[in-house]
Amino acid sequence: MKWLLWKDYRHNRLIVFTAVFLLLLPYLIALGVNCWAEIYYPGTSKWKLGFAFAGLYGFLCQKRRVCYLLVKGGIRFSNIMAK
Repeated sequence: MKWLLWKDYRHNRLIVFTAVFLLLLPYLIALGVNCWAEIYYPGTSKWKLGFAFAGLYGFLCQKRRVCYLLVKGGIRFSNIMAK
């Protein structure tokens, strides 16, 4: 059973890393912008607002991310609709 999990991981490694990267990217950008604003313009960065917009953007991109994972993962929409 262990070899089967490693085989699946090896086949889907790119898909898993792409999903994690796309999930964390908006938050990393918000963190960078907030740190930059705090360094160059002290007292003006709005941490809560930056992370709220990052969460909203991540939520809105979720549909695209799921479609990408389904298509790259080998699941076609025609196969889903045929069942």
